[in-house]
This record gives sequence, C-alpha cells and structure tokens, in this order.
Amino acid sequence: FDDGRKDSYYPTDDIFKKLGFKAVLFEVTGKPNREDKFYLSWPELKNLQNSGRWEIEAHGRDSHDKIQISESGDMGRVLTSRMYIPGKGLETINEFQHRVEQDYVDGVEDLIDHLGIDSHYYAIPLNEYRSPTATNYPEAVEFNRRILEKYFKMAFIETDLTLDPRGLKPPVYNFVFDDPYKM
Repeated sequence: FDDGRKDSYYPTDDIFKKLGFKAVLFEVTGKPNREDKFYLSWPELKNLQNSGRWEIEAHGRDSHDKIQISESGDMGRVLTSRMYIPGKGLETINEFQHRVEQDYVDGVEDLIDHLGIDSHYYAIPLNEYRSPTATNYPEAVEFNRRILEKYFKMAFIETDLTLDPRGLKPPVYNFVFDDPYKM
C-alpha cells in the first residue's frame, strides 16, 4: 500500500487480522508531518507498526507534492522537475540534486525519528521515474535511480494498468534476476 492513507489501513486491517495476513505500507512522511487528515498520523502509524501485521517502508517526504516548473506556472513533481523560483528562474542542477536527495533522506529520517524504522525499500511515487508526465529536466530519472541505489536495497514501480492490459509488454511479473530497482 502506498502513501499511508487512512483508506488503506482502516478497511483492511481487520481482514488481515482475521486471515493472518501481513502487508507493507510505503509512507510519504510529509503527510503526517503536516497533519493531513486524509493520511495516517504518526500515532496511528505507530499502532499499525505495533500490530505486527504491517511493515512500513519509505516513500519520500514531499514526493507527492507538485512544484512550479516554469515562469508561466506549469506544474511538475518534486522528484522529477527543477523548481522555478520567481525572480531567479530555474534552480540549478546542483540545487535540484541536493533538494531531491534531501527528500529521500528526510523521509528515511522521519521513519527513524517517529517509528524507529531504518527503511531499506522504496516505492517510487506516482510511477514518475518511468516516464515523467511533466518535467523540465529529463535527466531526473537517471539521477533518481542513482539515489535509489545509494540508499535502498530495492525499489518498486507500478505497472501502468491504465493502458490496455493487452498492450503490456511481458513480463509484468518479477523474477530472481530482475532489476531490483524496478520491481
């Protein structure tokens, strides 16, 4: 389950308990930090963790946020676009790289600080690393890949099921020798 949304936990936890199932939740930590009511709070996440049914892993801090990426107001994603700063222009590539890497680090540190979890796995937010829908920096995909390899053992990306499923290129399943950063 991605994001740490309340609608991922509350409808499923009793079922998991009854059936003896376990699950993994990839937490975008900026949401409980800002006390977003649609998402689980830190105390709720602690209860989830203490149940023994849920493992919690990394999903970034602000990785779901949109940022302005042009003077005309075009919007892009935090991890795959250079931010437009009014009066200055686009952030430099070094500023972009520092900001993006910091989002990964902050998300991991939030999990350590609030839950004592040292995350080793990452769910790629919004499927953006495959083909960002709006970016002003196409090299962001490769940069994010290097950061994933630096901090995590494995990363997960979703198969784009919005496409005609008959058009998916096999294999859509993972095998032992597959790329661990595209599971």
